[in-house]
Amino acid sequence: MLSSALSPSALLIPHGLTILTLAIKHPAHPKLVFAQILAFVAYNIHTETTVSPSTDWPLAFLTALVFAGSDFLLLTKSYANLHKKDQVVNIEEQPPLARIKWAMSLLPNQRMIGWTVEPDQGPTFPATSRQRF
Repeated sequence: MLSSALSPSALLIPHGLTILTLAIKHPAHPKLVFAQILAFVAYNIHTETTVSPSTDWPLAFLTALVFAGSDFLLLTKSYANLHKKDQVVNIEEQPPLARIKWAMSLLPNQRMIGWTVEPDQGPTFPATSRQRF
């Protein structure tokens, strides 16, 4: 059986922190928690010995989680820009359990299938058309 030296908690702690951070409303918390996730993942990658490519999938999972976390926690305003296609209400106004479910459905969906990734309000159109400009 193929296995890695990483414990299950080494995989679940950063994943759980990312989900909980996506559910938090405060704008400063994602940056602070992402720094903790990055430090935790960097420590696990640094201390893990590479056995073979077939058993290193946990390290690849943690690396992918860092990139997904940086996208959802640092680069985008997740509540404002990311909506499910059938979502009518603003997720920021929902109770904590609904926000956690929203974050749990967002994180594993890297290709954003079933999500609207454009902001609700874009820039206004110019008064003059392209032909008249």
